Amino acid sequence: MAEPLIFRRESPVPPVSPAVSELRLVLLGGSTAGKRAAGNTILGTHTLTHTSTETQHSESRQGEVAGRRVTMVDTPDWFCSGLSEKDMRQDVGLCVRLSAPGPHAFLLLIPVEPSEGEERRMLEKMEDIFGEGCWGHTLILFTHAEGLKERSVEELLQTGSQELQQLVEKCGNRCHLLNVKDRPDDTKITQLLEKIEEMVSRNREQFYSSETYQEAERQLRELRMQSKQEVEERKLREERKKREELDKRIQESLRKMEGEIQQHEVEIKTINLRATELE
Repeated sequence: MAEPLIFRRESPVPPVSPAVSELRLVLLGGSTAGKRAAGNTILGTHTLTHTSTETQHSESRQGEVAGRRVTMVDTPDWFCSGLSEKDMRQDVGLCVRLSAPGPHAFLLLIPVEPSEGEERRMLEKMEDIFGEGCWGHTLILFTHAEGLKERSVEELLQTGSQELQQLVEKCGNRCHLLNVKDRPDDTKITQLLEKIEEMVSRNREQFYSSETYQEAERQLRELRMQSKQEVEERKLREERKKREELDKRIQESLRKMEGEIQQHEVEIKTINLRATELE
């Protein structure tokens, strides 16, 4: 596996006396959330254009931000309905390896104006992939916030969907606005890191451990087995139904043939009887 790329901020964020010397962050979100741009902004590798496409598989980058080493794992859109479970499982495994021994935080990126049903898919998929324990390590990062002007997060949530409000509640009301189009705002980055630090300090486990990953993987295997069993049971029911329908058609054909045979026997007897009478 190739070594992760290492970047340094063009204008360093002032140190915030970090409680940990390293932060491992996993960026999650849809293809329109701007994960790569958000990662660039946090690491201080902001560019004028953000036309780089969505990553096709999990990638790791590293940089030094506010006196700490930050490992950033950018993931593809695991919430896409068109992504096969096999591909998703393989990439989750890659993400696990890149963030070993486990991420301090999942940054769940949501555009200020998300597509319809996006939050609902996130609610379902997050627990499917990582289990319920992931929410204690998750912070929502609102992106594409350039048009909000002076609107606050609270105002954004008041006008948001019920699913969005549920997501925020699941994450302990931890959320942050990030502008990924303009030049990086070091104050915003510092505030984000402080929120992550506070979340980490409150968790019994500082990071989402490999054991928790494994438990999530075990739950997923059970779900897959259950799904496979349901498919097999449905297949058996369909085959049984086909056999019953075939047996029914065979029985009907046999009854019809028996009726025709009996009719032929009657006709033969009648012919024989007339022949005897003519003799």
